[in-house]
Amino acid sequence: MNILVRSIRHRATIPTILFAGLVCLLVLSLNRSDKPPRLESIAPEIGSPGGVMVLRGRYFGRDKRSSSVIIAGKRPTTSSYLEWGDTQISVQIPADVGSGMVNVTTRLGISGGILFTNANRIPVVLSETTNPGEPHIEKLAPKTGVIGTPVTLTGLNFGLSRGGSRVLFAPLAVAGEISAEDDSTEYVPASEIDSDYESWTDQSIRVRVPDGATSGNIRVETDRGISNSVYFEIAGLPGTKVLSQKRGYQILFSIEISNVRAEPNALLDIWVPGVLSAPEQRNIEHVKIPEPLWTDYFGLSRYQFQNIQSGLLYRINQTYWLDRYAIETNISAGKVARAYDTERKLYKSFTVPTPLMPSDDESISSAAWSAIGRERSPFLRARAIYLFLIKKLVYDEKPKGEAILENFIAASADSYGYSLLFCTMVRAIGIPARPVAGFIIYGDRKAKIHYWAEFYIEGFGWVPVDPTLGDSPDIGAYPNIEDPAEYFFGGLGTQHLAFTKGVIDVKPLSSDSKIVQHKKTYSLQTIHEEGSSGLRSYSSEWGDLQVIDLW
Repeated sequence: MNILVRSIRHRATIPTILFAGLVCLLVLSLNRSDKPPRLESIAPEIGSPGGVMVLRGRYFGRDKRSSSVIIAGKRPTTSSYLEWGDTQISVQIPADVGSGMVNVTTRLGISGGILFTNANRIPVVLSETTNPGEPHIEKLAPKTGVIGTPVTLTGLNFGLSRGGSRVLFAPLAVAGEISAEDDSTEYVPASEIDSDYESWTDQSIRVRVPDGATSGNIRVETDRGISNSVYFEIAGLPGTKVLSQKRGYQILFSIEISNVRAEPNALLDIWVPGVLSAPEQRNIEHVKIPEPLWTDYFGLSRYQFQNIQSGLLYRINQTYWLDRYAIETNISAGKVARAYDTERKLYKSFTVPTPLMPSDDESISSAAWSAIGRERSPFLRARAIYLFLIKKLVYDEKPKGEAILENFIAASADSYGYSLLFCTMVRAIGIPARPVAGFIIYGDRKAKIHYWAEFYIEGFGWVPVDPTLGDSPDIGAYPNIEDPAEYFFGGLGTQHLAFTKGVIDVKPLSSDSKIVQHKKTYSLQTIHEEGSSGLRSYSSEWGDLQVIDLW
């Protein structure tokens, strides 16, 4: 009898042990991540070999085992690891490491990368100039910052005033393209349109880090040459901008002046936009016939016809070659600064109400504040207004009324109305915004005048937005986008060609001249043509854009 009881108890114990074993395996499996590692930050981002780097993120694993950290292509030795946890790793920086990406690798994959810079390999500025008279940078302060950071350069031979001189920064890299570490032919200049230049003397320059810049060398360019290079580190941005999918264009556009009736010595000035140099529009070359009087006034060329004759035909031709890149932004809304530098000229210029963008209108302001609700992040506020507009408006190539307030009331607009309404509503809540005018290329080399917009994020720069295309209108054979509303908030393809950003304020050359401003053309500017009092009448035709070649 006792033998039978012991047998029964023994049999009952086996399932219990198996169950307990399964529970232990389940607990162990839950404690192990089945996701690839995610690297969120490194500290420091600029450091020296022998120092300790702390990596933070998720899914690193509870212990190192076969996992590792890669710093600029180097794997630290096993003894270099001071700590390894699922969310944090501490490791000593290898002695022979350079500058490059930091990644975490585990059996489940490799993390995204974060740039590390070896402080010992940042270029050292020499104190003596190479050639007398050439600009020379002796000091840079600060040495690191974000987009929009004011930087002071001190040195020699910068010139008593800026004139046509420039400060050049390293440009954003293009995904999939390898560029030289020190390629002086590639740069992004500080922007006049963004009021990046704050002061300029022969021995000191104060300039803001421009949109589209990245870590790399800064130079000063004057009519006497280009200075030595100093290194500036851009770190701590709330997101990334990625350029990709290069597309080359050759384009031609022309302007004809005819039916002239003029007195002797009459003058006609034409302000002609061109393809705008921007982070996403590069390697721009051009041929302009005739030669303009001024070549670059905020992106415009000034042509002057002196002693214009009655009955003659006048023509301006501009041919451009350029590379256009797709641009995508990825922003962490929680890292975006909520406050703007309201004293900065850029902020004041792109938040002010204007007749074209009446952001102080009560109906516009009320709708904007209602659209954002309780949202606090400027990035998410702009997104809320974007979604509000594409839900409210219906695309119409010939909307009722010219003013955007009429478009708003009628709930229909063309790309001009979509763009200006977005900018107006965003400005109404204190976010800098500006319309962009140019062309969209679609189908078989077809070109259509088109408008989109940009809004500014403190410490990050300009974010592109196309509310028209985000609303999925039928404008022709445009490339298929899976989710247009999502893509065109922060992203643009290679089909957009920008000619002006914002409204270019052209001042009259004379108090008694005759001013012409064209509406809904491929540039937004206060004056397109200006004739002297002796020019009685004429006709002007701004021709369509011709796409000559694509590559």
